[in-house]
Amino acid sequence: MAATVNLAAFPFSADVNCAHCYKPFTVYDPEGSEYYVCPHCNYYLHKSTRGNIYTLEKVPAPANDPLIPIGATGTINNIPYRMIAYMEKEEVGQSFAWREYMLYNYTKGYAFLAEYDGHWSLIAGVAYYPELANVEDSGTTAVSDGVEYLLFNKYTPKITGMSGEYDWDAHEERITASELINPPYILVKEQNNRNRSIVDYYLGYYIEPAEIATAFKLELSKFPPKIGHGANEPSRWRQRWPKVLTLSGGFAILVILIQIALIFMKPETELMKSHFDMEPQLAYKPDSVAKARAISMVKATDSMTKKRQFDSAYKATIDSLTNSSLASNQNGNFEMKPIRTKSFEISNGPVPLEFEIISPVDNNWFEANLELVNEKDNQTWDVGKEIDYYHGYEDGESWTDGSVNESVLLSGIPEGRYHLNIYGYGRSKFGNTLDVTVSENITLWRNVLVTLLVLSLYPLFCWFMMRRFEVNRWMNSDYTPYAKSTSEGDDE
Repeated sequence: MAATVNLAAFPFSADVNCAHCYKPFTVYDPEGSEYYVCPHCNYYLHKSTRGNIYTLEKVPAPANDPLIPIGATGTINNIPYRMIAYMEKEEVGQSFAWREYMLYNYTKGYAFLAEYDGHWSLIAGVAYYPELANVEDSGTTAVSDGVEYLLFNKYTPKITGMSGEYDWDAHEERITASELINPPYILVKEQNNRNRSIVDYYLGYYIEPAEIATAFKLELSKFPPKIGHGANEPSRWRQRWPKVLTLSGGFAILVILIQIALIFMKPETELMKSHFDMEPQLAYKPDSVAKARAISMVKATDSMTKKRQFDSAYKATIDSLTNSSLASNQNGNFEMKPIRTKSFEISNGPVPLEFEIISPVDNNWFEANLELVNEKDNQTWDVGKEIDYYHGYEDGESWTDGSVNESVLLSGIPEGRYHLNIYGYGRSKFGNTLDVTVSENITLWRNVLVTLLVLSLYPLFCWFMMRRFEVNRWMNSDYTPYAKSTSEGDDE
């Protein structure tokens, strides 16, 4: 026999008397069902082709009442079902236990609601999914209708409790099952242990308890809570991933295009480029002091002798007085004479400015402080940079530290006429030079990179959560593509 199909509605139910306890019970597919479990004495019964009922054996009763009562009807995805059988199963040699609700549809036959740790899947065979007749199975992977499934679990199921009616000898069935997944779908392969050539495939998809509760008019609060991740439970992070990647990628491309457009609309322009010889600042004027000393040393009375004595005394003292008059701070660092640059114009502000500063120091340092001055209102912007460059040879290897070239950025400088006041400080008294270049409309790639980094944060987070979800899912599998030692916590 087989489940009665190709009908316009559910068949009329009928009462059957138990061959063991003689009590009546209801059968919902009288023509198609061949095996029954008496709800009164839990004996397993068989109906012969002549319609006689025979007692086979007593089978274990379910440990729990089925959440969906036998005989209840409900509609899932516009397909009406009646629940006609319930089984509790466990894996042979293991403690993993699950529950199966057998649903009957009058046009297609049986489907199953399987529940494990609060995770549900609606599974059906070739009558629902004709493509299951052509599954390409390599053992660890399988392809059905162009979709690839990965092996997640392999086990031998054992019935620990059963009730309801069946069109096959469910109690004596001996199979080896394999579960292959491509969430939210699961492909179940059942191979008959008595005849290995008999292989059946079933396709299922993950279904939320709320949908089942609505379909069969049940209280959602009575459903078991979810524990961990289901084998084919969809990851909400994976569901978000294509949209997140598309939006973030689109915004990233937009940022780059805007930056390229700005480069063409406001090209980089050099406003000023100058070379400066930095002279040390004097604390006093050595020339006037040298003259005073030379005059005091003149003893002659005639004018020619006086001039010779004055020139000799002046030359003898001017160099030492010049060196002693150099202004230095308490650390012995020398202050340079301030420099005011030529004026330059910013005609289309506000704009970003770049100040490139070069000083050819060698195993030394030089500090340059630049003061940008708006000549209209004297508004100022101060930037400073220390340039240091050291090199040497140690332990057979050469080394360098620092650079003779530095740059500083200022953003949002309004249009107007400007000049620079330059203040320098150095370790050396003489030989300090400075090259300063001022450019406007500098492409602030750092800002672009920061923007792109910010745009990538949520996709990276989404990818991390998606991967963590998959790692935790596959921790329950002996065929995980991830290292078994990997542990990344848990997630919804």
